[in-house]
Order: sequence, then structure tokens, then C-alpha cells
Amino acid sequence: MMALSGCSALNLNTTLVVEDMPQEAVLERDSSLDEDGVNWRETEPAGVALSNHEPYHLLRWSQPGHYPEVHPLFPTERNPLKWLDAATMVGGAWVMGKGIEHDANGTGPEEPALLIGTGFFTAFFAGLGLILPPKRVYPSSFQSPRLVPMPQKQANDPLVEVHAVDLAIQSGQYTWQNYRDLEAFDAKKAYHTGQLDEAVILDDSNLDAEVSEVLNELDWSLPREDSRSPWDDTENAPLGLHGSLTHVCEHRVGALIRYEATSLWAIHNPYNMGTDTLSVTSWSTWSGYVVGGGLRRDLISEALRFAATQAVGSTEEAWPWRANREIDFESAWKASWDSLTIEPGVPQDKPKVSSALPSVVTVLGESSFGSGCVLDAAGWIVTNHHVVEDTTDSWTVKFHDGTELEAEVVRWDPVRDLALIRV
Repeated sequence: MMALSGCSALNLNTTLVVEDMPQEAVLERDSSLDEDGVNWRETEPAGVALSNHEPYHLLRWSQPGHYPEVHPLFPTERNPLKWLDAATMVGGAWVMGKGIEHDANGTGPEEPALLIGTGFFTAFFAGLGLILPPKRVYPSSFQSPRLVPMPQKQANDPLVEVHAVDLAIQSGQYTWQNYRDLEAFDAKKAYHTGQLDEAVILDDSNLDAEVSEVLNELDWSLPREDSRSPWDDTENAPLGLHGSLTHVCEHRVGALIRYEATSLWAIHNPYNMGTDTLSVTSWSTWSGYVVGGGLRRDLISEALRFAATQAVGSTEEAWPWRANREIDFESAWKASWDSLTIEPGVPQDKPKVSSALPSVVTVLGESSFGSGCVLDAAGWIVTNHHVVEDTTDSWTVKFHDGTELEAEVVRWDPVRDLALIRV
């Protein structure tokens, strides 16, 4: 009996059986957690070893062409060996009582001191086992979820190419909500909320490669080594997809965290014209919470990858991006232009280089400069678009004789890299 005392404290692990696993799905369990996120280890569904002394475990299901799922597990089952400890404690107390009775009455064949000692230590260790963890253990079985397939590209759908993914989180748009348990999370009953009063703005966040990877796996985009410009004038040229993350909410449940992200998706064009924009709300999977970890790149990346697949697979009439292939962006860009009349700056009877040199000018900005050429006496000057593309800058033109005049950017063509300015 004494050998069974406190055995419930030795119930260190539970072997979990995952039932009804999809044939092509891969099952992983969390092995560790660091600032980069959860480290996963592949495991067999017939025997997932879970430590009963851990506050939670994560199981991850993945399958090609499907959204992965992560389910948190908690030790919710009563430790069955606690009943054995309770029975052993009662038995030890009974043996100790018998020993005391024999010692007092001088009866019984047994040695009273041996009975008292055995009963005492049996009851002591059994009682110690009752109060030591684990009081609850993990369940021994779990039903595998059905993974949701990602949108598949149809034969007539155009290819897409990720132009850029920006972080445009304004002040107050990075928030967090704390919940006491998963039931409170499902009921959307947070006991604490907060927000970051600083903006997180980053043009081209370097997340485009990870978004491109998942679109390439689904055949929505070309491999990166075979990519072409989204505005090539070819029948099979991909459309440029531009994403922008505008809001992030961290949902925290104890030591767990999950991101809810709102992002905007549009078809990019070189003229930076506004196009139909789709707003997508996507969720990351569950992860462990790292104190002081800040904005988690791994969860942001996951939420944006999910959002991009939802965007290209969307059939909402509010975002007819598939029809944008037929839009003549250049004609739309030039539709509001008025005709300009510019007389040649050099007389036709003197087409000499020496006579043209005074027409070469320097275009000066606050933080950049470039060259230009005077077109006529009215002050029209042609330069490169990349020289004056910063529309918030002010510009000065320095002439051949040292004269400097303020200039105004009148027109530009980003495809041909030309701009027209006037002094």
C-alpha cells in the first residue's frame, strides 16, 4: 500500500489520440516558444505526448491548399490517480489506527510500532500526493478539425503579382483585448482593452515575399524567378496586387494570443491611381504570448497571407479586380490633361550643340537633384519623373548663367520616367 502513496504526482504525461485525421494533413505539436513564435514538431496522431505540468499545449493541422488550424488544449480532466491517493490515505490512517489500538490493548499478532509507522507514512505521502500537482490532466482524445480549402485559381482568372505590402497602422489602430478564458473569448467578453497611441507606418514592409509565396503555391502568381512587370502590355501579364495593413487587434487569453487584422487590397498601377479596394478581416492562428514581444511579425505575416488569398478568391461585386485587366490606365491617367503648345527653344536653322548648351539646367530639390532641358522661352522644362516624384518637395531650377528660379511640377509620366515642370 505504501508503494502507491502519492502516485498521482507522478502522472507526468498524457498520451493523446487524435481521431479522424484527414489523410493528407500533417499534425504538429508545440515544442518551444521564442520571440519568433512557436516552434513546431511533427507528431503521430495515435500518440501525442502532452506534459501534464504545462499550462497549455498547441496542436497544429496543415494540409496543402488549405488554411492551417491551431487548437489550444488545456488540462481539463481530473487526475484519476487522485482517487487512488485518497483511498490510500484512508487505508493508511486505518492501519495506523489499528496499530495504536493494538499498542493500547496489547492485542493482535502484529508489531504495533510497525503498523503505526507504516500507516502514518502511507497516509502522509498519500495526502501529500493529493495536494501536489497535477490536479488536472489533459484529455486522452481529440477530434481532428476539417480544414477549410483556400480559393483555387480558375482557368480564366488573371495572374497576380504582389507589388507591395504596407503597414499603415495609424494611432489607436493597434489594440489589444484580454479574456479570462476561451469561453469569454468566444462570447467577446473582454475584461481589459488597450491601444497603442503611436502610429506604425512602413511602406513596403518586406512581407510581400511571404504573401507571394502562398499565392504561388496556389498558382495565383508566377514563380518569383519568372515574374514579369504587372503592367507589361502582354496578354498574360499579371496584375499588381497592393496590400495595406490598417488595423491589428491582439486577442489574449491567459498565455495565448491571436491576431485579428484588417487590410486593404487593390490592383496597383504605375500611375498610382485609385482602383477598386477590398477590405478583408483575417485572423492568425493561436500562438503563445511572449511578454514584451511587441508586434509579432509571424502572426502579422500569417494574417496577411490568409487575407491575400481571400482577396484574390473574392467574388464580391464591390471589388471586380478581374475586370481591371481591361482598364487602359494610361488613357484614364491622361483623360483630364489639356493640350499644351510648346515652341522649340532652339531655332531650326541653328541645330548646333553649342547653341543648345544654355538650355541644360539643374533641377534642385530639398534633398535631391537632377538635370533638365529648357524647351521654350515660356519656361517649360523637361526632366525625369524620378527626379521630381516627391510631390511634397519644393523645386528650384539653376540655369547656365547661375540664375535660380522656383519651379512647379505640371505633369509626369511614371512609365516613361518623364516630367514637365515650369518656371
